[in-house]
Amino acid sequence: MDEMNHLPEEQNNEELKEQDITAIEGVKESEKDYFNLSDKKHLKTKTKFKNVNKAEQRKILSRFLLIVGIIAVLFIVRAVIRNNPTSIGLKYTLNEDGKSYTVSVPYIGILRAISPKYIIIPDTYKDFPVTNIGNSAFYNCRSLTSITIPDSVTNIGYSAFYGCRSLTSIDIPDSVTYIGDYAFSNCFSLQYNEYGNAIYLGNEKNPYYALIEAKSTAITSCDIHSNAKVIACEAFCNCTSLTSVTIPDSVTNIGYGAFENCYSLESIIIGDYVTSIVDHAFRNCTSLTSVTIGDSVTSIGEDAFYGCSKLTNVNIPDSVTSIGEQAFYKCTSLTSVTIGDSVTSIGYSAFSGCSKLTNVNIPDSVTSIGEHAFYECTSLTSVTIGDSVTSIGYSAFYKCTSLTSVTIGDSVTSIGYAAFEYCYSLTSVTIGDSVTSIGEYAFYECTSLTSVTIGNSVTSIGEHAFSNCSSLTSVTIPDSVTSIDVQAFYGCTSLTSINFSGTVAQWNAMSKGNYWNSDTGNYIIYCTDGEIAKSGIVTYY
Repeated sequence: MDEMNHLPEEQNNEELKEQDITAIEGVKESEKDYFNLSDKKHLKTKTKFKNVNKAEQRKILSRFLLIVGIIAVLFIVRAVIRNNPTSIGLKYTLNEDGKSYTVSVPYIGILRAISPKYIIIPDTYKDFPVTNIGNSAFYNCRSLTSITIPDSVTNIGYSAFYGCRSLTSIDIPDSVTYIGDYAFSNCFSLQYNEYGNAIYLGNEKNPYYALIEAKSTAITSCDIHSNAKVIACEAFCNCTSLTSVTIPDSVTNIGYGAFENCYSLESIIIGDYVTSIVDHAFRNCTSLTSVTIGDSVTSIGEDAFYGCSKLTNVNIPDSVTSIGEQAFYKCTSLTSVTIGDSVTSIGYSAFSGCSKLTNVNIPDSVTSIGEHAFYECTSLTSVTIGDSVTSIGYSAFYKCTSLTSVTIGDSVTSIGYAAFEYCYSLTSVTIGDSVTSIGEYAFYECTSLTSVTIGNSVTSIGEHAFSNCSSLTSVTIPDSVTSIDVQAFYGCTSLTSINFSGTVAQWNAMSKGNYWNSDTGNYIIYCTDGEIAKSGIVTYY
């Protein structure tokens, strides 16, 4: 009975097991199918990415090879050009004259990248001559060992070859007339020619063509070579112990600041072939007592003798046409100046602060007297202004406290602002018929001025023009005057008569600024048809 009862249960269990195995196998088959499908998708994706990566790799590789190729070509070009003379990559700038060029190397360009050893500057570019080597033109071209400069070049700019540390030699052609400051500084390999406490550069025919600089700032004397043509900018600058220099007649050009701050230099003779004394040439040569200017000099530059406080006299030859700004500024020992008959302009502050200068004759060739030209020349007693001067600049004779008389030529059209302000000793002024305007403060506080005659072309008298001229007793005013500005005659306490060449009606119609006649004497205005008292009462003739 018991066996009979257990048999069906065992069969049931076996059946259940078989069913479970079948179900599990079914699941496994399903999973297998799923994973097979997933693997196929993954494989496709992987293949796709693999193909994309290969394309990118090809692009990157092609770019890399292109860059390598360019670099290789540059190295080949660099090797060829660097070791052979070249003019490739030079920059040309048209000069102001529109007929010549300045040459240089671009800060960014093929020559900077290639850094050639040999450069040839052509004598022409686009049918025009190359005349200038520009400022900083070949600055820090450190591989440059040689350069050919053509005979067309006249100027070598400042710092032109600065830092060309491999440059060993250079020929300066005879055409060069100007070499800027620092033109060859830090050219450590450059071979100079030495003579008489100075170093030179030149050419095969004349190795001493250009004096570049003193051997040392401690030198006391220098005998310049007789074949030297050019003294470079700042060649002797700050040679504070230099007492004497002989400049031979061979020298034609003296550069900017050539002898600046040579405090011990006592005398100088400028040869007959020098054509210009350039800016700052002898600035602050405080021991310089005499200078001889040759007959070929045509211009005296800005600050040329600035601060030469012991210079006593100057003879400016007839060849000179212009005196630059501050040319003789603060030459406090200068007592006399002879201005040649060819000078046409006297620059800003040209003789300003020359406190011992006693008289000046301005020739008829001069057309303009610049601002502050004789500012605070406190010993100046008389000035004759030539007939060609058309304008007297701003404060031209300001505080010339000893000036007693001025003759203003018939060509002067304007008297500038404060032109004669504080000229305490000035007693009389005649203003020519060509003058059309008297500037503000023109004769302010000229306390000794007793009479003024104003020419027939003046149309306006500026603000404070004659203020505080406390000794002024009479003024002659033409009928051309249409306006008298604010305080024009303020403080003219001695003024008793104004002679007006027009009618009472014309005087009354004239424009007058506030306080034009405040604090004046009890003057009478004498018109052609009557008199006007200061109070305004009119008496007709």
